[in-house]
Amino acid sequence: MKRMRRREESPSYELFMLALCLYALGSLAVEAVTPLSPATRVILHHADYGVCAIFFADFCVTASFAMLGDLNLAGPRVIEQIIRQ
Repeated sequence: MKRMRRREESPSYELFMLALCLYALGSLAVEAVTPLSPATRVILHHADYGVCAIFFADFCVTASFAMLGDLNLAGPRVIEQIIRQ
């Protein structure tokens, strides 16, 4: 049975992602509770798009590590290793 390598993440990266989560929830709460000018709503929506893009990129990287497992992408026989799986 093959052993899967886990993608190691630094604690600072995980804290950054936590801060993004808290920012997204906070901006959602502020937008729902307080009346905002249209210009402020536009700014919050653009910032939300940026946060969503970062979350999506993190998801794609994590999913690729999960699908590829311990596949050696730097080795010369990448295609052969993909076919064998």
